[in-house]
Amino acid sequence: MTRATKAIGLLGKPVGHSRSPKLHNAVLGTLNVDAVYTWLETDEPEAILAQAKLDAGWIGFSTTIPHKERVARACDRLAKDAKATGAVNTVVRSSDGAWVGHNTDAPAIARALESAARLRNLELGGLPVHLLGAGGAARAAAFALRAAGARVTLFDRTEEKGRRVASELGVEFGGSLEQARATGSPRALVNATSVGMTPDVASSPVGPDAFDEPTIAADFVYTPEATRFLELARARNAATVTGLELFVLQARGQLELWFGKHVATRVSERVARRARPWVRS
Repeated sequence: MTRATKAIGLLGKPVGHSRSPKLHNAVLGTLNVDAVYTWLETDEPEAILAQAKLDAGWIGFSTTIPHKERVARACDRLAKDAKATGAVNTVVRSSDGAWVGHNTDAPAIARALESAARLRNLELGGLPVHLLGAGGAARAAAFALRAAGARVTLFDRTEEKGRRVASELGVEFGGSLEQARATGSPRALVNATSVGMTPDVASSPVGPDAFDEPTIAADFVYTPEATRFLELARARNAATVTGLELFVLQARGQLELWFGKHVATRVSERVARRARPWVRS
């Protein structure tokens, strides 16, 4: 590192499970970008944002559980996607020094489900989507999928919160997680909870009855990549989208926000594959 090296941090608690630093540092090294990305576990993301604003070397942050909504409130400005969802997973220093909040989870889940649906000769527009959870990832998914024309129904373990978030995002509320069952017709089932994340690898937010062959199952959890949720889906011959696939898609969007399209477009599939062993390690 030199005085010219730019810094990016991951705000959350816990953050030790996250592969973001390994992925981003592998990609930045491959592309010869003079920047470093590090873990920043904290109970007070607002304090870190305030302090980092005084040092121009800090150009942005990622945000993970449980701070996506708190960081949205702490940013100076919000981009359209972050304002609509009330959740921020990417913070960028603007030309005037302000922190601007974005959400790259939203386009990532829409793009991934659109591709998975196309492989089954389906369209995302009009497809029923059962969305599990009511946190920051769920907010992003609901916003993006509704905008793409999908018919979104939100399920959450807490009825009061689930109903409130569903109402705020203009989607239906379907009840508790256990009520998200297979329908016998094409639909997507998206896990936007943290259930199944390391070290709780034996858990799934739903049981086997939530899956059948017409289901497309997508999981935001990527540590481990083969979550219990996805194992149950594959046992019922459902199509799957892994958390690592979503992770790489949203990370590419972050790189564009921090360094520009000229850097992000260089993140080819070859570069992503080269970084994957670091992500899994």
